Amino acid sequence: MNKVLQNTGLLYDTIVASGKSIVIFDIFDTIIHRKSHPEDLKKIFSNRLINYLSLGNYTSEQMYGLRAQGERELCLANSESGYDLEFRFNDLCGWLYNSLKHNFDSSFTEADFTKIAREIEYTVEVTNQYLDENVVATIQKLKREGYTVLCCSDFYLDLDFIKRFLLLYEIDDQFDKIFVSSEYLLTKRSGRLYSLILQDYAPQQSLMIGDNAESDCRQAEYVGINSILLDRAWAQLLHGKYNSNFNSKYFTNKIDAVLATDDNTLFGEFALTSFYFIHKLHLELVAKGYKDAFFLAREGQVLKEMYDIYQNTCIKNNAFRINAHYLMASRRSTFMPSLEKLEKEKFFNLFRQYINISFAEFMYSLGFNDSTIDQLSEKLSISKHKRERDFPRSETFIRLLISDDFYDLYKSRRVEQKENFKNYLSQFEVKQPDRLALVDVGWKGTIQDNIYKILDGEVAVDGLYIGLVVPTDNTNNNNTKSGLLFSKDLNRPFQDIYDENRSLFEVLFAANHGSVVSFNKADNGSITVETEDFSQEVKFYKDNILPVIERIKMIYKNICAEYAKSSVDISVLDSLVAKHHSRMVLFPSKKELEWHLDLYHVENFGVFERNIFNKEKSSLSVLKKFENYLDYKKNPDKITKESIWPAAEFAKGGLFKSMSKYSSDKYNTIFNK
Repeated sequence: MNKVLQNTGLLYDTIVASGKSIVIFDIFDTIIHRKSHPEDLKKIFSNRLINYLSLGNYTSEQMYGLRAQGERELCLANSESGYDLEFRFNDLCGWLYNSLKHNFDSSFTEADFTKIAREIEYTVEVTNQYLDENVVATIQKLKREGYTVLCCSDFYLDLDFIKRFLLLYEIDDQFDKIFVSSEYLLTKRSGRLYSLILQDYAPQQSLMIGDNAESDCRQAEYVGINSILLDRAWAQLLHGKYNSNFNSKYFTNKIDAVLATDDNTLFGEFALTSFYFIHKLHLELVAKGYKDAFFLAREGQVLKEMYDIYQNTCIKNNAFRINAHYLMASRRSTFMPSLEKLEKEKFFNLFRQYINISFAEFMYSLGFNDSTIDQLSEKLSISKHKRERDFPRSETFIRLLISDDFYDLYKSRRVEQKENFKNYLSQFEVKQPDRLALVDVGWKGTIQDNIYKILDGEVAVDGLYIGLVVPTDNTNNNNTKSGLLFSKDLNRPFQDIYDENRSLFEVLFAANHGSVVSFNKADNGSITVETEDFSQEVKFYKDNILPVIERIKMIYKNICAEYAKSSVDISVLDSLVAKHHSRMVLFPSKKELEWHLDLYHVENFGVFERNIFNKEKSSLSVLKKFENYLDYKKNPDKITKESIWPAAEFAKGGLFKSMSKYSSDKYNTIFNK
């Protein structure tokens, strides 16, 4: 061994002083470092392979064991054929495919498997890599000064992989040639790869630089190549402490630690629930072959931000990345353009939920403004704001339907808004215009149904939601809906936990703008989106909602960072997330209850009013609490099944003992089956 160097800042001067003109660099722990042990990265690969190929009947440990078996068998077979104990990743893919092919459809070939496995391996690697800037600067300086710069690595990934890594860091053009053991099945650790290098390069002019005393130094010196050993004691310590417990429990402990670091954040566990949804969403989009996804306003604003964070942190590979778009649309703005001609239209999506409405509210739901409403109400002698007990059967509605003025207004706006929405959608540059993936919190998927109708059923629309409360009719393969956390028509583990307080998703995914009213054509022909005035809500949003959302996003970023370097089985994630979510909805803190009860909800379709969660904010007398208790005992369903959030209703009535019993019973029923 010629030289040991602890400070890579001195590397360039040391190389120059050696007088050598050919400089050979090792790659890993020399140019590129990993954040985790190489074997841990293989466990992450195993977990991602299960996720992307829907192999839920395997655990990550089982898949890792299968991979290890394949590596051993391939190495031994190559050794028996006269090569070193090395293997090629593509051969491993073939071995794994043959071991797993009974899980796949017959149309899924070995080539398909290999393509996906290579992309997963690349993603896991680059997500857990970073450069040694001093070494890179040295390489660039040597190259500028005319040195011959080579790469030499013992690695099962082939030359194409290495070139992709170097291209990612924009240093692919710095090397005259790259030698990788898997290309030749000859290694540095045996010395045979050096012999191959010396067929083209003189040993007396060569200098090997690496972190491994045996492979990079002693074996190089045996064939006459001088060396510099980079002292990577910290890396050797990392590699020496391979974490045999790197598994789902490891991830669970990390997440528990992340959530425990900031226990003052309201609903901090919501960050984990959000991660779980985004994670499942991404796998679903990739599995279905989508290249684009549209996040629906307004809840989609924060959801898209979180999806971008997830991809930037965990999916550093374009092969698995989805183009995320923010689609400004609402029930109100998509309702009118989705309707039939007036003589055929029944207004089902409005009247199925809202029949006790006024003439003005009906017109607002169609997107008409105050000026039009005033003119028409005056012409037809209709009271604007009088709510009809059954509007669809009212004299007001009948008078409206037979009005020529309304007929003309309806026809004109319906055609205009339909054309404008289609043009608005076409302004997005998408790779698959014949299929549309919509992302939202969900519940009914009304906006999706509207959009499907606007597009005349010619575009397949796929709704991917947090949850669905209305049984889905997916008999129409062009308009399907999925609740990824819960769905009322499916019996999924823990789904009652996510359905316990759906308003939490709406509140914590609040947007910083008003609801969409209409799509308007600008002078240049482009489509602009008109939203409701948000000025009255801005202060409340900034003071009460935004700070909570921002703290949750900070925790969410930390969770994504942990997942990027972790392996966790979906069954463990199911239980982990549900238990943390249950803390928020079944056992909220006093501060969380007070915060939630101070909120209000603005309806902007059907009825247009502000609903305050807690209208009676004064303290309750003992007598009132007793009356509330008697009411609860007479009709418990009014709180436990019919309220927005049972825990909040119990708190409003001062029924904390009843809340504790209800929450404990529900928790035990769900988690101790």
